[in-house]
Amino acid sequence: MAINIYDQNGYLDWGKIMKVTKKCPFIFCVGGRGTGKTYGALKYVYFTRKPFLYLRRTKTQFELTSKTETNPFKALEMDEVVPPVATKAVAKDLTGLYKCELDEEEEKVIPVGEPFGYMSALSTFSNLRGMSFEEIEYILFDEFIPEPHERPIKNEAAAFLNLVETVNRNRELKGRDPVKVICLANANDIANPLYIELDIVKKSEQMMEKHKSLSIDEQRGLCMIHLFASPISERKKHTALYRLTANKNSEFNQMALNNRFYKDESALIKSCPLNEYTPLVSISNITIYQHKSRREYYVSTHKTGSCREYGTSTAEKKRFYNNHSSLWIAYLHNKIIFEEYLCLVLFENAFDTTK
Repeated sequence: MAINIYDQNGYLDWGKIMKVTKKCPFIFCVGGRGTGKTYGALKYVYFTRKPFLYLRRTKTQFELTSKTETNPFKALEMDEVVPPVATKAVAKDLTGLYKCELDEEEEKVIPVGEPFGYMSALSTFSNLRGMSFEEIEYILFDEFIPEPHERPIKNEAAAFLNLVETVNRNRELKGRDPVKVICLANANDIANPLYIELDIVKKSEQMMEKHKSLSIDEQRGLCMIHLFASPISERKKHTALYRLTANKNSEFNQMALNNRFYKDESALIKSCPLNEYTPLVSISNITIYQHKSRREYYVSTHKTGSCREYGTSTAEKKRFYNNHSSLWIAYLHNKIIFEEYLCLVLFENAFDTTK
């Protein structure tokens, strides 16, 4: 039976989501802008009165949100959902969130008591590995999918998994529940570092094709949410910005309202019979095949037969590029078919020697 994940006002119902995901320590929620992802999640973790870690990808993003004037609860403060919040550094690369009171003489708010939450950045969190995060019950990773113009973090997925390990430690071995990880983002790139590492790009594609909003895998402890048919997105279609970008080719409009990821190369993606192709070369968990009778290529995660294999080091990628640059030309001429979108991304990454 389908579960309605929206409340009576059309926003995400985080209370209901938490009830149906009790056996899922990891929640990935992707959807249009202004649909209640971050607002609702922050409201939920605040009123649980359990310590949490609010995480951003980069140090620049963290530094912006770590100021009292621009802290992540500002929207909830303005709506009078939560009382005023103040921030204060508790260590390098770690900021505390506090309840506060007004210093009338200084005309500013000052932190009071112990922090109810913390903030940090994925890119610098390794500097905090010596600290204990035993009290943290939630990790709220906001904007975990980088926007197209943002630079990637080296070994981003590994950095995220190491962060979770640092916070979680051995609490499950002591009979405690694991930390609950809530990852939130707009629909910028389906083949983002976390989805690739966790091997859920294909699952995400299937949800998109079926317009499925909720997928729960209790065996893996994983919940995936795609905000299709959001009542808020439907209402936002009639606002100024989205009327302006309503032309059918507007990637921004499709991402912000319809949960359509920026990169849409569906014309290049389809399943082909491998018996029509000969394996040419393997790299980065993909095998590139050449058609037996036509100068066409096929890229798959499945490997049959033998062919030259390259590693993933920078030197190996450069050798691959030097020996097979013609494949990139073929790609630019639409002469390559990809089994799935993940294959396309891994193919592009194989030719990017800067990563």
